[in-house]
Amino acid sequence: LPISFNIFYFWKNKYIAAKNLTAYTSTKGTKKAFTIKKDSYTHIYALYQNGNKRYIKVKNSAGKYGYVKIGSSLLFKESSCLWWR
Repeated sequence: LPISFNIFYFWKNKYIAAKNLTAYTSTKGTKKAFTIKKDSYTHIYALYQNGNKRYIKVKNSAGKYGYVKIGSSLLFKESSCLWWR
């Protein structure tokens, strides 16, 4: 059962990709929706968990939604994150 929670600040702020990020059409992570290029911005809308895999629901500059898999590396530049400001 996916766990989802939205945080107000997510949609209000733009996050800048620290590297090229692959966004998938669902939390199953099988079909690619789009790629977020390094140094381009995206909005984060929700966090999901599917088993032991975690995903962030994002919206790109073209208005498409997708799910980015969370790993151990930094996905977004620290300067665009709320805790860094």
